[in-house]
Amino acid sequence: MSTHLIRSILAIIAILFMPNISQASPKSLTSLTPVTAMNFRLTDHLGKSHELYRLHDANAIVLVTVGNGCPIVRLSLPYLNRLHKEFQNQGVEFLLLNANMQDDRQAIYEESKTYGNKLSILVDETQLIAQQFHLTRTATALVIEPKTWKILYRGAIHDGLDYGAKKPTIKHHWLREAIIACANQQIPKVTQTKIKGCIITYQPLPKDVSYEKDIAPLIRDKCMNCHTKGNIAPFSFKSHKSVSGWAEMINEVILTKRMPPWHADSKSGEFSNDRSLTNDQIRTIYSWINNGSKISPTDNDPIAEHYKNQMLHQTKWALGKPDLILKARSHMVPAEGLVDYQYSRARFPIKKDTWIKGVDVVPGNRKVVHHCLVFIRYPEHLEELQPDSQGGLNGYFASYLPGSPPNLLPEETGLFVPAGSSFIFQMHYTTIGRKVKDQTQMGLYFYDNKPKYQMQIKGVATPEIEIPPYNNEWVIRESKILESDSSLWFLSPHMHFRGKWFKYEAIYPNKKRETLLSINNYVFDWQAPYVFKQPISLPRGTRIICTGAYDNSIRNPLNPDPSQTVKFGEQSFEEMFIGYYGITEKKNFAKN
Repeated sequence: MSTHLIRSILAIIAILFMPNISQASPKSLTSLTPVTAMNFRLTDHLGKSHELYRLHDANAIVLVTVGNGCPIVRLSLPYLNRLHKEFQNQGVEFLLLNANMQDDRQAIYEESKTYGNKLSILVDETQLIAQQFHLTRTATALVIEPKTWKILYRGAIHDGLDYGAKKPTIKHHWLREAIIACANQQIPKVTQTKIKGCIITYQPLPKDVSYEKDIAPLIRDKCMNCHTKGNIAPFSFKSHKSVSGWAEMINEVILTKRMPPWHADSKSGEFSNDRSLTNDQIRTIYSWINNGSKISPTDNDPIAEHYKNQMLHQTKWALGKPDLILKARSHMVPAEGLVDYQYSRARFPIKKDTWIKGVDVVPGNRKVVHHCLVFIRYPEHLEELQPDSQGGLNGYFASYLPGSPPNLLPEETGLFVPAGSSFIFQMHYTTIGRKVKDQTQMGLYFYDNKPKYQMQIKGVATPEIEIPPYNNEWVIRESKILESDSSLWFLSPHMHFRGKWFKYEAIYPNKKRETLLSINNYVFDWQAPYVFKQPISLPRGTRIICTGAYDNSIRNPLNPDPSQTVKFGEQSFEEMFIGYYGITEKKNFAKN
C-alpha cells in the first residue's frame, strides 16, 4: 500500500471520528461537517474570479468566514494577513468568505480597505457555498488538503479572542498549526475547535418550487438555446425526465459558474442578451434539485411541449428566408487533432451598393464550428473605405459565435456592401471524435432604403504577445482613440486557451474613467457579444482601453503546455488579444 494512500485513509478516519477535539463543538456540527470540500466559483470584493479546484497544486488552502461589523473578524484580520505573509512562499493559499446577506460587494470592499486587509474576500451572494460547507459563524477557519480535497481542520483561528474579550496572550495557534501539518502532508493534532464568531443568518431557501411555473421557464429561456437537437450542447433537454436526469450536474455547473455561459461581471454594464441566472433563480433551482427534482402529478410538462414546438418549427434561418445566401467552401473535419484555420472566398453578386439590416452565419455542423468570422473586401476603387480587418485583428463584417443569435441590426443602422465586393470566411474548427463535414453559409437581409448610420465592428488589438512559462497573471493592455462622436452597441473580447480575464474601459475627454465590461472569468469556448440594453454615447477623443490577463500555469485546465513561451498566432495553442466593439459614428454615412 502506497504512503499517499495510507495518508488519505488516515485523514478520512481522523475527520470522521474527530479525535483530539479541543473545546469540542456541538454534536450537530460534527455530524453535519462535510468530509470533502466541493468545488465552487465566486467573485471576490475586487471583482476577480476564484475557483477552488484550480488551486490543486497548493500545499494547503485556508478558507475563513468573515462578515462586516463582526468584532472577532476585525480583530482577526491582522493575524490572518500575517499568516498569509508567513506562508505565501510555501504554497499556501488564503481565501476569505463573506456569506452575510446584509453585506454587498461595495460594503465588503470598503470594510476590507478600512481594516487594511490584503486577502481576497469571496462574496457568496446566494449563500449556497457557505451552506454546502455548513458554516454557521464568521471567524470559522477551514484547512483543505488539495490532493484529496479533505477538510483537515475546522474551527477557531486561535484562542486569543472571545465574545467581548481579548486575551493578553495566545496559547493555541490552531489554524497555524493545522496549516503546517497540512503543508507537510500530515494530519493536524487538533482537527476541530469551538468557534467564536458572529452567527451567519441564512435566507430560507424557496419552498414549494413548481417545475411547471418556476423551473421549466428558466430551462427554456437560459438553456434550450443550446440544449436542443443539432445544437452545440452535448445533450438536449426534451422533458422533465431529461432535466431531472441531469439535476446533480446542473447543481454543479451553476455553483461553478460554468453554465449558463455568461461571463460578464454583474456590476458592470446592462446587456440585452444577458443569459445569466440571478441569485434568486440559482437558489430556486438549487432548492428544487435538493428536494428531489419533482414534477407535480397535476403539472404539464412545458419543456416537452417547447422542445416539440422547436423541432416542428425548426428552421435553418431564424430571421426568415434571406435575400442572399453566400456559402463558404465545404470542409471535412477530421475525428481528432488540430485543424488549421480554413479560409474561403465568396463573391457578392449584386450589381449595386447594398445596405444590410440583418446577418445570419449558419454552420453546417455546429458541433465542429468553434467560431466563424467573415471579412469584407471592397472593390479597388473604394480601397480608401475598406475596413482594416488584418485577419480579424482590427474588426470583421459578421460572425458566428456559439450560443449567439443571428444579428438583426438596430433601427437606422446597417452594414454597407459596395457592388463588386467579396467576402472571406475564416473558419475555426474543433474535432469531436468522429469525422464530419461542414459547409457554413451566410444569409444577408437587405434594406430597401439607405439607413442613417453605418455599423462597423472594429477591434483594439496587438500582436505583441510573449507570455512567460508558468506565469498565471500575465497582463496586457492596448487602447484606441475614437476620431468621431459615436454610439457603442456591443463588445466582444477574443483570447485563446490561456485567456483569464478581460476588461473594457472608456476614458472620456473630461478624464472620467468608466468600466464598460468586465469579464472576470474568460472562457475560450464562449465568445458571445455583450450587447448593451442602450447604446453608450462616446464623444470624439474618447479612449477605449482593453486590459486582459493570461494564465500560462498548471492551474489553467485548458493550458496545452505551461512550460512554453506563448506568442501571437491564429491557433488555439497560440494567443491573441482583441477587444472587438460594434460602433456607429454620428455622421450620415449613407450620404457618401
